[in-house]
Amino acid sequence: MIPIDDNDLLEINIQNETDVFYRNLLQNQYNALITIEDTIRRKAVGIHNLYVTADPLSPNDTRIKDRCCNFPLLEQKMKEYVSDVTCSQA
Repeated sequence: MIPIDDNDLLEINIQNETDVFYRNLLQNQYNALITIEDTIRRKAVGIHNLYVTADPLSPNDTRIKDRCCNFPLLEQKMKEYVSDVTCSQA
């Protein structure tokens, strides 16, 4: 997981893709993701919360946390980047 500013999201219309093979690939990926969307979101929130918790962690949770990115740092850097880009465009 990496943080991204909502303004940097790009919506695409799969049906407008001219390459049939790529359009089918995108549609298949979209269909697969939709079926597990709730699971992905739940796990992402759980891992994020596990990383930022100050509570004592179980050995298993500690191992998971040790393999994760530093979410608060990534979020801070994303906000700094957005702020810098916004200031430079003004």
